[in-house]
Amino acid sequence: MASEASTASKELLKQAIASHRDGDLTRSESLYKQVLELDPKQTDAMQLLGVIAAQLGNTPLAIERVNQSIAINPNQPGALNNLGNMLVREERYEEAMDAFERAIHFAPDDAQSHLHLGHVFGYLHRHLDAYTAYTRATELSPEDATAWHSLGAALEKLGRLDDAVEAYQKSIAISTEYVAPRDGLGRALRLAGRLDEALEVYQQWLAMDPGNPIAEHFILVCGVPENVPERASQDYVKQTFDGFADTFDSLLSRLDYCVPERLGKIADSLVADEDRGTLRIVDLGCGTGLCGPYLRDLASHLVGVDLSPMMLAKAKERHQYDELVEAELTQYLIDCSEPFDLIVSADTLIYIGDLRPTFDAAAAAIRAGGALVFSIEKLESETAPDDPDHFRLGTSGRYQHTEACIRNWLQARGFTVNACTETEVRKEGHDSVTGYLFTATRNSTD
Repeated sequence: MASEASTASKELLKQAIASHRDGDLTRSESLYKQVLELDPKQTDAMQLLGVIAAQLGNTPLAIERVNQSIAINPNQPGALNNLGNMLVREERYEEAMDAFERAIHFAPDDAQSHLHLGHVFGYLHRHLDAYTAYTRATELSPEDATAWHSLGAALEKLGRLDDAVEAYQKSIAISTEYVAPRDGLGRALRLAGRLDEALEVYQQWLAMDPGNPIAEHFILVCGVPENVPERASQDYVKQTFDGFADTFDSLLSRLDYCVPERLGKIADSLVADEDRGTLRIVDLGCGTGLCGPYLRDLASHLVGVDLSPMMLAKAKERHQYDELVEAELTQYLIDCSEPFDLIVSADTLIYIGDLRPTFDAAAAAIRAGGALVFSIEKLESETAPDDPDHFRLGTSGRYQHTEACIRNWLQARGFTVNACTETEVRKEGHDSVTGYLFTATRNSTD
């Protein structure tokens, strides 16, 4: 009888795996469960049930099932690799690292485990360890374009830009249609100051994908200064931040990004105790809603505005905003029918060069005595011409302004600049990016 049950379970397992490969999750799940009824310690059926749970979006159940399988038989590198990927999805990076390292212990020549371990090291900001893991992945699988791209990204984060360029180029040579390493190659060349070579990369990318807004934007960045537009295209901003939405918060937290907190503290200092909870506030370029927690207690009505629907979806999960609007921020200010008491914008105006139309719209959209609080990136005055309206599109793809330029523009539109603080606003590779935190108050129109 035991032999018959074993034979039956093996046949059911074959059927289950075949259905799973065909994408019939309902049938395969049922068959895996039948296998376990016949053989409760059948580890393949148990861990593949976990894979199905992950495919259906129930990652906690997936992790539980795979762990049950591994508890019965620890020597399952494939299951450990699956477990690591599930833990990554839950951002349980230390546990994921342990799972991948155990997988490598049992299967040291499995390139995918080394690749995935490198990803985890990257999430943990351990770029030297990521470099080591990716190097091993490329040694084991030298024709894997993803491994070379990942190695390039780790080298870039280590500041080894020339080596990163070589790794990205190898990835592209293996898979000419693979877009991600072209993006990385262009960025590494820009960071290295090799703008002519970067321009060629973006032109090739655009030839492959006509109309691609990222390639178009960086052709302008690397090209003739006279062709610099007054602002980044809406398509560029939308595509860029839609792509960042899932990893945006964790990336910035590892970089000790604190502009939303600092602008929130500035906003808090402007509000009298008796006015807390009474203000109409708009967060321009709200992204995933990082400013929301600092503004919520000040507002009776808090609006978040952003071009990226994916970012807005993340902001909605914070439950901080009364209203979330997909719109270009200047046009939103032009169209709004009721004035705001406070306008906040954290690292969003850096995608606009000529801010005069935006400040015009802000002046019309804010009540007399209301405040405008925002950040910009600094254009070093010694590199700027005498023109007080000068701005520059930096090699980062973001705009930079002098303090005098912003002051002049605000004052010409009826604002009094209350404060301007120079500070580090972000990291660009290994370098700090300096910016300004501005606070301005709308003058009375009387």
